[in-house]
Amino acid sequence: MSDLTYTNLTNEVKIRKFDCNIIKNEEQKFVLGKLTARYSIPVIVKEEIKPKQIIKGENGDIIIDMGKNIVGWLQFSCHNLPKNFEIVLEFGEILQNNNFFRENLRNAQQQFRYVSNGKKSVKIHPHFTFYGFQYVRLTNWPTKNVNINDFLGLSIYSDFEQIGFVKTSDSLVNKLIDNILWSQKDNFLDVPTDCPQRDERMGWTGDAQSFSGTALFNSDCYAFYRKYAHDLALMQTFNDGMVPNVVPYFGPREKLIGGKCAWGDSACIIPWNVYLFTGKKQILEEQFESMKSWVDWIKNHGNQNQNHRNSNSQTKDPIQNDFTHENNYLWYGGDLQFGDWLALNGPTHPKVNIKRTKGGTDTTFLCSAFYYYSTSLLVKAAKVLGKSEVVDKYSKLTENILNSVRNEFFSKNGRCAVDTQTAYIISLQFGLVPKSQEKVIFSQLFKLLTKKEMHLTTGFIGTPFICRAISDAGFPKYAYDVFMQTDFPGWLNQVKMGANSLWERWNSLLPNGKVNGATMNSFNHYWSGSILEWIYRNVGGIIPIEDKPGFMEFNLWPQPGSKIEEIYIKYDSPMGTIKSGWKFIDNMNVRYHFTVPFNTIGHMKLENADASECKVINGTICLKQDERNVVADLSNGKYIIQCPYVQKEFEPTAKFN
Repeated sequence: MSDLTYTNLTNEVKIRKFDCNIIKNEEQKFVLGKLTARYSIPVIVKEEIKPKQIIKGENGDIIIDMGKNIVGWLQFSCHNLPKNFEIVLEFGEILQNNNFFRENLRNAQQQFRYVSNGKKSVKIHPHFTFYGFQYVRLTNWPTKNVNINDFLGLSIYSDFEQIGFVKTSDSLVNKLIDNILWSQKDNFLDVPTDCPQRDERMGWTGDAQSFSGTALFNSDCYAFYRKYAHDLALMQTFNDGMVPNVVPYFGPREKLIGGKCAWGDSACIIPWNVYLFTGKKQILEEQFESMKSWVDWIKNHGNQNQNHRNSNSQTKDPIQNDFTHENNYLWYGGDLQFGDWLALNGPTHPKVNIKRTKGGTDTTFLCSAFYYYSTSLLVKAAKVLGKSEVVDKYSKLTENILNSVRNEFFSKNGRCAVDTQTAYIISLQFGLVPKSQEKVIFSQLFKLLTKKEMHLTTGFIGTPFICRAISDAGFPKYAYDVFMQTDFPGWLNQVKMGANSLWERWNSLLPNGKVNGATMNSFNHYWSGSILEWIYRNVGGIIPIEDKPGFMEFNLWPQPGSKIEEIYIKYDSPMGTIKSGWKFIDNMNVRYHFTVPFNTIGHMKLENADASECKVINGTICLKQDERNVVADLSNGKYIIQCPYVQKEFEPTAKFN
């Protein structure tokens, strides 16, 4: 990425052949890399956006409001400018006190300077850089009255096709879904950037892996992730398998840093998710050595911090009071880990009286959990590729890691020593406890949620899984309670405050309209949009099956919640269009709608239902009773079923209250 991306660009149209190749061959060094066909899809102008209004700031500035936070360029027309006349455009995300604001961009100038060549009429936009902006400040505009029709926003992003579509009966939820998709577009410019505006704009691996499930539901991004995974593997070759924090890395090789849990694990998580959604083994074949080298790097380096447990954790006395030889398969975290980044439960910093950004979950617990998860994904990939020796070797490693985690962090009856929402969420989602003890873990999670009046305290690691873990445990009511909160902290709180993209922090903007600190505060960060995967999987019920990747077969397990009256999901899978939806009828019954494409099977499950009370309105279905659920295998066709709605309440075990 060139320096122009971060600084300012001057377009002097009087210079002819400004972007032509005028460098002689003999001045160039030989290229050492191997030439290959292009992996990724191109970045192009995908949408044109007309400005919403022209604002006069309190200080007299002329500001163009695009109406939404976009990434790309502002195209403008000029007429009858004298030669050498200079116009300056500055780009920002937000206003403060009705004035232009750019302090949250840090060192990025986000500026475009145009010097006229004296032509009668010109239409200009830059093409060596991009900007993240909603507002543009004009300096030295040639006319007193600015014509809004002289400006046009050009939104650029990778040329992927949208394949997932979600609509609900709730306007705030619909706006959130729009914001999630929009922030994905704004940050998918050849690499999945963390943010598109400040002096960063990097392919942070943690953001990329946590959002990958949502992205694969939203869009056909096989080529996009294949290229990113390829770059990641190249970076590993310089570092004995360690995954950098950002990919691609473009600084001095000796300053490259990485090896962070949940960030480095993108080496395993992204290829597996791409395979699961597309069914293409090629991604596993290409990335298998990358996956294996990452697991090996942890195995070889994970014990280095065993005497430096981080001081940020909210860990009760460990079940084992010291690290015994039985626990030597843990990955010891240390203070250099990012932890549950931006979680709200970190201890207060003693000097500046703010919460630490790493959160309060023990990093050795998190590191070891992701070590187990990545190793299990490596084993699954090896099974798909028929690598039996790898399966045998790393299956044993997976077992040893799990036993070490259980010995160190869990009592014999399943009580977890790490008392945070994220620890319980990861325990459930990664299968760190036996099925028989999941109720104990959920009881601990339920206790913390109740204390917070069903508000989350999670960060980068816990947030993608919180509603999925609650729903998968069989209690979707409480997942809806968490998701539908409209005050701080929560997804819908941002929407109520006028957000048109996702924010970096839960409280990037304070209720009084002030920016909550400018040093690390982006208004276009997609990481929390991972909640949309829960909507696809649990609310709508469309779930890929590992043994039948690419939706050759899939589950239809919708979990309605009374806080949303109706939902409709359309997903263009590799096998064809899948549709799933439901609607409450008179608050007592739920009417389900399903569409299953040719040559597939949708395995339907309606929870807490009685087959004798279900009514088939359309389609031929053989309903069966499976304990408290109604199940059926649906072949190609359209189906409508109506059942009484039963909401399952959780009854905490008295012992763990």
